[in-house]
Amino acid sequence: MHPDLPLLMELQAVDKDISHLNAEIASLPRHLAAIEARLKSHVEQVELDKKTLAAHHKERKDCEREILVIREKIAKYREQMQAVKTNDQYRALQHEIDFAETNIKGFEEKILEKMVLDEELEGAVKKAQAALDTEKVTVEKEKAVVNTRTRKDQAELARKKQHRHEIVAKVSELSYSEYTRLSRKPPAVAEIRNNACMGCRVRLRPQAINELRSNSTIRYCESCHRIQFFVAEAASAS
Repeated sequence: MHPDLPLLMELQAVDKDISHLNAEIASLPRHLAAIEARLKSHVEQVELDKKTLAAHHKERKDCEREILVIREKIAKYREQMQAVKTNDQYRALQHEIDFAETNIKGFEEKILEKMVLDEELEGAVKKAQAALDTEKVTVEKEKAVVNTRTRKDQAELARKKQHRHEIVAKVSELSYSEYTRLSRKPPAVAEIRNNACMGCRVRLRPQAINELRSNSTIRYCESCHRIQFFVAEAASAS
């Protein structure tokens, strides 16, 4: 067997692991960002509901103050009615009182409307706050898992890179150069199983199979031009 062939196969397996680890490490920050965005969305919704409640409370207080002001005006109008001397003056003051009482009814309806809305909203805020508290605990656990996974992946990646360096040191310069060139469209090394190239799935000629069985030389697939590595049927079955 050509000494570079098993090394190239091992190198390819290590490179596949490195690629997988790099992809996972790159995806973890995105996953973490998604977790934090989910929590932020919940926080913002609770804060928005609380602000809405505060705004409604202020509106109710404003309406109550307006009602007090109007009631004071009505009291003054009634005092003035005691001193009027003509029916026209009396009717004019009565008109002002009627108008003021209509305004009071309008403010009272607004207060009642806000009270009904706030009763529902307060219940929703309590539920949302409870859900948020639970979500915070869940998010912290998920973040801990992500951070732990990142550290493990980075440690494993460092080991794989060291292993790769050791393999490359044993491969001939020519074989490694060819492997690097072919790795642009992996796999660089294609196994030959069941008389077919696993890189392109093209069946090989019987003569080519016979020449490949010993793996004694570096050969390339006639179809996809990948480096070929023959796998015996017994090894495949096992």
